[in-house]
This record gives sequence, structure tokens and C-alpha cells, in this order.
Amino acid sequence: MQNNKLKMCVGALAVCSLQLLNTAIATELDAELVNGNVFLYGDNIEVGIASNGAFGSEVASPRGEMQGKKLGYISDPSKNNFNNGYHGDFFLPQVPEEGWGIYLDGKAYNNNRNQQWSGINGSIISTNKTNTTATTTWQSKKPLEGDGGKDQLDGLQVTQIFRIYKVGLAVIVDVALKNTTSHLMQNVYYMRTVDPDNNAEQSSASNPYSTTNTIMHQGNEKGGAVVVARQSTTSQASNLVSKTIPSLLGLYGQGENSRVAQGGTDDVNFPYYRNPK
Repeated sequence: MQNNKLKMCVGALAVCSLQLLNTAIATELDAELVNGNVFLYGDNIEVGIASNGAFGSEVASPRGEMQGKKLGYISDPSKNNFNNGYHGDFFLPQVPEEGWGIYLDGKAYNNNRNQQWSGINGSIISTNKTNTTATTTWQSKKPLEGDGGKDQLDGLQVTQIFRIYKVGLAVIVDVALKNTTSHLMQNVYYMRTVDPDNNAEQSSASNPYSTTNTIMHQGNEKGGAVVVARQSTTSQASNLVSKTIPSLLGLYGQGENSRVAQGGTDDVNFPYYRNPK
């Protein structure tokens, strides 16, 4: 839905896991680096990651269904190698909105695809593929303790590993927050936010792409947090996949410290997650 965001936040100084879910997971399994951007390709999914670690490439995809176009996230939930069409792009249509951030000792840092914020300097440091997975790693630059947060995070190092499976339903982001200093860090949060556009590129005035966004669960001792953006088969694109399979994008944060929200809250408003709506 326009101007209606999904957000996930994890309050932990350790390792957390985020999953972007769709009823599917792009061509031959691969991870390809192009001008600081990475493209992940699976059987039924294509994902583009910008140089600042946000979803949504800054350059065109070199191949696949989105060849020659910038890529955020598309998938074929029928798992038929895109022969029946696809859902998406979920991130780049309209005004692109996807990003992530860190809240540390009362200050927020954000890397956002749309506004090209670069509050956390870093880059893609590796790509890898096996017979079953394609991965890429983004890491912040070596932290410089005492720099006032101007370029780095005062000794906090951020590592994000993006992973897809050849056959699967999710893009998984494993996040490690490492304290490289000798002092205690408190009130540390990691966040991702997205304005889900589901099938905006394939929509029309008579066939809108609005979504219904719902918080399914907040993190507790029984499990993590989930928020989803649903689009019915009667309000999405006309290709076969869209006619028969409802489009769904979800954020899942692992662990009892995870929180999710839906709505147009400010990207940097991390305290909001203590009592999300």
C-alpha cells in the first residue's frame, strides 16, 4: 500500500535473522556482483541488493526476468521457473522504499534505498554459491571508536549475510552486531523497513495494487515476530500467477526480542518498537 510501511526491529547485540517471505523463492542459482551491487538468482526468485545493504539494486540486472532493469525482489510462487509470470517487484515500483538501520546509545543510523542515506559506511565483501544456496555478505567499514558516529558506529561492526535457497520460500538475512571495544554497549537495535508495492508495475486504475498489512505475531518466549502485506487475486496483476495465487510479502524477525509494526512511522523512530501498533 502506498505510504504504508512494514517494519521489523530486533533489540539485541548478538546475531539475529530476518526473513522476507513470499509464496515462492529467479534463473540458475547464482550470486553476481555488479558495480558494488549484488544479484541473487534462484529457480523462482530474483533479488537485487544495493551497495549500502538495502534491497533494490542501483544498476540493471545482468540477466533473468528483470534483465536490463533495476531489481528489488520478484518471485514465481507457482515454482514454474517464471513460465506463468511472477509477483513483484515488491520494492522498487513507485517511490522505492526499503532500508535498514541501527539504533545505538540514543542515536539512529540509516541506510535507505530510496533516499540513499549512507549513515553506515560499508560494502559487499563477498559472494558465494553452492549446489543449494546463493549468498552475499555486506559489512560495515572497520569501526573507529571515538569518532563520534560521523562515519562509523563507535566500535560497533555490522555484518549482514543475505541468503536464498535454490528451492525455498524466503530471502534470509543473518545479522551480526559485534562490539569491538572494551566498553559495554546498551540499547542496541537493528531494523528493516519496507513499503510493499507487491504488483505495482503490473497494476492499473481498474486493477489496483493495494495491500492489507497485518501484524501476525510479536516476539516472545514462544517465537519471533511476523508482519505481512497481502494482496488478493482480485486486486493484482493479470498474469496467470497473479490470477491464481494471492501475493504476500512478510517480514519475520527471529527471537523473543523481535518486534514488528505497520504504518507510516519515521524510519529513525526506534523507540516506537517498544510499544508497536
